[in-house]
Amino acid sequence: MLPSKVRAQTVLSEDKKMIINTKNKEYLFLILHTILLLLIFDVNNFVSKKMNKKDDVPHPYKLGVDGEAYALDYVKAMGYKVLNTNWRFGKKELDIVGTKDNMLIVFEVKTRFGNYWEEPKDAVVMRKQKNIIEAADAYVQKYDIDLEVQFDIIGLVYNGKSFELEHIQDAFYPTL
Repeated sequence: MLPSKVRAQTVLSEDKKMIINTKNKEYLFLILHTILLLLIFDVNNFVSKKMNKKDDVPHPYKLGVDGEAYALDYVKAMGYKVLNTNWRFGKKELDIVGTKDNMLIVFEVKTRFGNYWEEPKDAVVMRKQKNIIEAADAYVQKYDIDLEVQFDIIGLVYNGKSFELEHIQDAFYPTL
């Protein structure tokens, strides 16, 4: 039989080996987990991918484009005559410009994945309203339009299958 001091060192050495093996297993697990995540999420799609085609655009952009197309169909179905879409005045944009009942209506379209944080209509803050009003003024002057102008908001929430639409007429007024 081994002396007690030698037996204690042997047991201690086996404990250290067990601790080292346990740490190795944890590191191995982390490495395998990371490799698995990289394979699942395909890092090439997330790290500095060049966007050359419309199909390569980020998903939120596509949702916005789809939302504006849905709103455009709605506006036409409601009997509005569409004059322009995505009309630009510098960096300012009018999503949809139409007429109905001898009025010029400017539609601001806001699309969201959900309304957990805020309703789409709430994203049309004072600064955004000011930009829309300035762009609408430029539009009226450029095309020499002599109609009353109304500002509407179309809020769209995508629920995974379709859009829920809210149309707010006379949503805001030009300030003096």
